[in-house]
Amino acid sequence: MQQRSVPSLALLAALAATPAVALAAAPPTHTARPDQTAVDHDFRRLSRDGLRAFADIDLARQALAQGDKGAAGTFLDDANAALAHAQADTHAFTRAEAALTPPAHAPQGTHGKAPDAAATAPAVTWIPVDAEYVVSSDPATAPAEKALAAKTASQHLKKGETAAAAQTLKGADVDVDFVMLVAPLQSVTADVYRASNLVRGTDTTGADQALQDAQNATRFIADDMVFVPTGPKAS
Repeated sequence: MQQRSVPSLALLAALAATPAVALAAAPPTHTARPDQTAVDHDFRRLSRDGLRAFADIDLARQALAQGDKGAAGTFLDDANAALAHAQADTHAFTRAEAALTPPAHAPQGTHGKAPDAAATAPAVTWIPVDAEYVVSSDPATAPAEKALAAKTASQHLKKGETAAAAQTLKGADVDVDFVMLVAPLQSVTADVYRASNLVRGTDTTGADQALQDAQNATRFIADDMVFVPTGPKAS
């Protein structure tokens, strides 16, 4: 989740074609070692706009670190557009941070953190902006090949390669948890807008801090907070 390239047109088209989703009232238990159907379901939980915006945030920070303000500004313009579209994202849900369910194991070496059960902030709108498969047993003691399989499957998933993701998990005999990374839409939108204005000036350090604030606002949530497809209404 830490480094990304610009999402391909094929990926964005695939995400755009996925059905509308809603927060499940009685979420099903995630299957261990997901099959093709389960992985397809996981892919549909990702927000096209959220995925795109946070890819842009990563790339803008990389551009700022290289002193390329022009590239950073271009990525932030795209992130602003994606977040504007996300205001009507059907993947969004409203909940207080304290009500978010943390995963048993969060991905290591990534931005974001587990929800704070003692947080007192009111309910806000969240969108899923990333996801990882994490070995169900303690990741720190998992065999290296199983950890690698989970990572590889996650990379396939985010490219829309659901068949390859399922095959990777099946072939490596890996039981996994599906962990989503969600972002508070309004505060992240404000952070990215602030960074855009700072990039246009001379405060690139402040712009990078604003983008880091956006990344640090994200929270990992457990698989029991899942999204399910909302099919066409019966006539």
